[in-house]
Amino acid sequence: GGVVYNTAGTFTDTLQGTGGACDTIVTVTITALPYNTDAVTQNLCPGESVTINGVLYDTGGTYTDTLDGVGAQCDTILTITINELPYTTGSYNVTLCPNETIVIHGEIYDTPGTFMDTVSAPTGCDSVLTIVVVQSNLIPATLSASKCVNEDITIF
Repeated sequence: GGVVYNTAGTFTDTLQGTGGACDTIVTVTITALPYNTDAVTQNLCPGESVTINGVLYDTGGTYTDTLDGVGAQCDTILTITINELPYTTGSYNVTLCPNETIVIHGEIYDTPGTFMDTVSAPTGCDSVLTIVVVQSNLIPATLSASKCVNEDITIF
């Protein structure tokens, strides 16, 4: 009958009759339905992003989005939780003798120094490794020995 209702409750309205017809008394009952709710949690490694309902997320936090209801469905309030995961870190401290090498995750190290390497993970975030290679010096040694004929000498 041209009346706008925007709150829950029971209302009575009178619709005027036309052409000599009687008026009609209408009882209108409005029930407020709650929003639907849903939640999404996404873990992101450094540098990653995710698109949810057309919105790009690349920073940790808790967000809300409203999804329009379809047909007679109420809208859905979506709570989105984005967790930023850190790189996994590790370190190797290696001491090498001259002309010695070591292989760590497929990389060959043969000179002293501090190196950084990123190792891809099949699941979870990649690992960032700090590799410290120290080169030892040869130990100078002079040995003197005396022996008789047909005798052996054992050194070290």
